[in-house]
Amino acid sequence: MQTSDNLLKEKLFSKASYSIFGQVFYMIGQLAILSSLSHFRGIEAAGVFGLAISIVTPTFVFANMGLRTAQGADQANEINFANFFCFRLFSSSTALLICILASFIFADSQDVALIIILYASAKFAETFSEVSYGAYEKNGRFDFVFQSLLLRSILTLIMFVSILAVGFPLWAAFFAQLFVWTLVAVFYDLPRARSFEPDSNGNLFSPDFRVLKSIFKKAAPMGGTNFLIGSHLSILRIYIESTMGLAALGVFTNISYIFQAGSMVGNSIKHILVPQYSKGIRNGDEAGIQRLYDASRLLILAGSIAGIIFVIFFGELFLKILFGRETGEYVDLLLVICLALSFRTLGAVPQSLVIAKAKTMSQFFREFLYASFTLALSFVFIKSVGLNAAGWILVVVVGLRVLFDSLSVRLNR
Repeated sequence: MQTSDNLLKEKLFSKASYSIFGQVFYMIGQLAILSSLSHFRGIEAAGVFGLAISIVTPTFVFANMGLRTAQGADQANEINFANFFCFRLFSSSTALLICILASFIFADSQDVALIIILYASAKFAETFSEVSYGAYEKNGRFDFVFQSLLLRSILTLIMFVSILAVGFPLWAAFFAQLFVWTLVAVFYDLPRARSFEPDSNGNLFSPDFRVLKSIFKKAAPMGGTNFLIGSHLSILRIYIESTMGLAALGVFTNISYIFQAGSMVGNSIKHILVPQYSKGIRNGDEAGIQRLYDASRLLILAGSIAGIIFVIFFGELFLKILFGRETGEYVDLLLVICLALSFRTLGAVPQSLVIAKAKTMSQFFREFLYASFTLALSFVFIKSVGLNAAGWILVVVVGLRVLFDSLSVRLNR
């Protein structure tokens, strides 16, 4: 007969499988989009996408304010779905306006500005899938997250690649992505999420403004922290584009998306661990928290080592098949990026415990220093050393984050 501890581990592993594999499929879909851009439209098209990601992603990360994790951790049902939804509607609308303004500042042509706006609009639609995922995770339905991510990935990939293959303009492919993400959010995710809280069905647009204010107070530090975490790649990409051009940015975008995609897996790890840590803290189960902490880091370390070994032996072939000859010449950069990713995913474990213990304000100030450090190193090294310098900057900054988060966990035991 299995012990309750073994049953808990099996249940957590099942949840982890759904959440992480959903992100893996999403990652594969986005990598395939980058691959199709490089093969069908050339490396500069990947650079345009990289510029769009650099502007849009951190802006929406801040707007989302880590609320998916907060929803999952709200096991006492203090805030209903309607309030989370209305908060995200307001914050994401603001983010979309900021991205539209930024597109006219950073884009050097109307076509590039249009692609940035379309990608920002797709991220706006994705917001409502994200708030639904928070409701799924709060109720233990990680399988719904998996199904939604799988559906979005497959439909987006089919439409995006087909449009590029038949020769339609680049903006048409990004419009197709917007169409699919809106369709899935409105007709698939939101109805499911609202079914968990019947009282929200008739009051979705009637929030309690005192609750919204409370959400902002609690979530703003986490939103700022996540924005600063996501800003590192954006700083590097924008600096590369301004000093080395769109082709160089295309190469870096292709390879650095491995890091960005892996970061999504790291976020899935946080979405799983934060509710578990929160329960452990509430129940005073320090021994259970420590077991989960150690086991998670061990599993991530094993996966990271396997990934680095794969890159050493097959990295060049992998890049050439996926992105073409221009990107295939930068296997050394891929190896450095994978090292940075190892630190990033390992860091999700102590960061989850920091979030569960509500230590987000101190983390915000540390992330501000890391982002400033990234900017300073970019200014000093990228132009003179080249693309590999950008990879090593990531390694240094992410490594420092893991070190200080781990020390924070030890000091606060």
